[in-house]
Amino acid sequence: MKFEFEAGKTEKSLVRFRFNKFWGNVCISVNGKVRLRDFRMYSKELVASWDLIVGVAEQHRIRIEKIRPLLLAGFRSNTYKVYIDGKFFKEYAD
Repeated sequence: MKFEFEAGKTEKSLVRFRFNKFWGNVCISVNGKVRLRDFRMYSKELVASWDLIVGVAEQHRIRIEKIRPLLLAGFRSNTYKVYIDGKFFKEYAD
């Protein structure tokens, strides 16, 4: 799953999210620089989340949540929710 979005009005920050469902690799980059890497081969939790702050002069708190189904998660669609400054921004599904 790959998606990207912009945060900020005067200072734009391009956030890219990549998740490899087969290997469990997560990579989040901001303006082309990797800010967060994670590896999840197996998880008991239904919701995995990542938090980061983007911007310098205009800072925003970004939260990305990956919601997996209870059974056979590797073979079914996951939902990804993006929050900017605590407010729901967008939802993606693979």
